[in-house]
Amino acid sequence: MKAVQEVLKVIDEKELIDNYLATYPISIDDFDENITVGEVRKYSIDCLHQYLAHLKAMKIKSDDNQGIFFISRKIEDETGDTVTNLVFKNDLKKYGVQSESYAFEFTPQPEIMGWLIADNILTQNHLNDLLVEILYESSFFGFKQEGLKKEIDELASSIKEIDNNLGKALSFDEFQKEFDFDKQDPKEEKLEVKVIQDKIEYSEYSRKKELAEIIEELSL
Repeated sequence: MKAVQEVLKVIDEKELIDNYLATYPISIDDFDENITVGEVRKYSIDCLHQYLAHLKAMKIKSDDNQGIFFISRKIEDETGDTVTNLVFKNDLKKYGVQSESYAFEFTPQPEIMGWLIADNILTQNHLNDLLVEILYESSFFGFKQEGLKKEIDELASSIKEIDNNLGKALSFDEFQKEFDFDKQDPKEEKLEVKVIQDKIEYSEYSRKKELAEIIEELSL
């Protein structure tokens, strides 16, 4: 397995940026009204080239408990799709295919760049899509994470406020009534629950299948 930074250094940068902008298009409404679509695209491409140069040049932070990125399948809008997962070596050793997947938008970029990308077939077949997700999440608070500390401080403050002001829990029926949700009849509810459960079961089966391949490769 190679670290994220290693893969970024050898990937086709133009193809990666094109895929990024196709997945996360820049809105022209965010710019001055006199700017053209072509100018917005050029500006966006230049920013992404600079972002990638920043990631490829940084000193990565090593850790024995490395994160591992991989792709699994899910059902989205009644069609097959893929999802990016992050697991950690220590969890794999302890929990195997039951290991949890983690979010990482609050993680410093030097740590993310040192994490590994799995070699299993599904991940490598969707490598470009995986890298787009890593780039997007790693820049959630700015290309150089300039807003990260502020967001972490605000998150900690919000958690503390919630802990100090716990309210009364609402039942689902009370929640529906308070927020004026359309109420389904019993059969609709039963069918909806079945669809949701089937989607979750499919996603979990795929995730565990890919995890089993990763665990075997690492001889854990």
